[in-house]
Amino acid sequence: MNKLVFLTTLVSVLYLLSSPYIVLYQMKMAVESKNGASLSEHVDFDSVRENLKGQFKSEVISSSVGNNDAASLAGMALGALFVDKLIDGVVTPSTLIALMSGESEDSKGEGNSSKSTPSNFVPGSFGYESPSKFIFEVQNDDRESVEFTLRRRGITWQLTEVDLPLDQLTKN
Repeated sequence: MNKLVFLTTLVSVLYLLSSPYIVLYQMKMAVESKNGASLSEHVDFDSVRENLKGQFKSEVISSSVGNNDAASLAGMALGALFVDKLIDGVVTPSTLIALMSGESEDSKGEGNSSKSTPSNFVPGSFGYESPSKFIFEVQNDDRESVEFTLRRRGITWQLTEVDLPLDQLTKN
């Protein structure tokens, strides 16, 4: 009986420790096959949207710091509203596939994101940041790192954050 309890505990602990790596592999397969439905199973879109809205809004605010005139303040308020609508429409499985495969804005226009061309999903560094937080990075074509955060949801893991490089936020 003690052996059964020990074996069950060992299998449970091994599963819990390896589960983000399993999810990362499943996400890799979904990205490489451009299967948005499969990728969506591992994404908390509401959390990702809120995370990106926060990044873009802080960029809008920091670019307006020092400009206390009425036009700057109105522009900042409109920018915040625009960010909400933009992020709600842009965060989709296909845009996450493009980010995870390292496609830059330039390569998207060259037809590299067609259904027939497999995506190349190669995470750089990855690992636990805490027992409930797992981070991996992907470099895009411009050699900028995009950081993705998986968070434990019970016994499963979901993508909850995408941290874009600051200079990518301010391009064009």
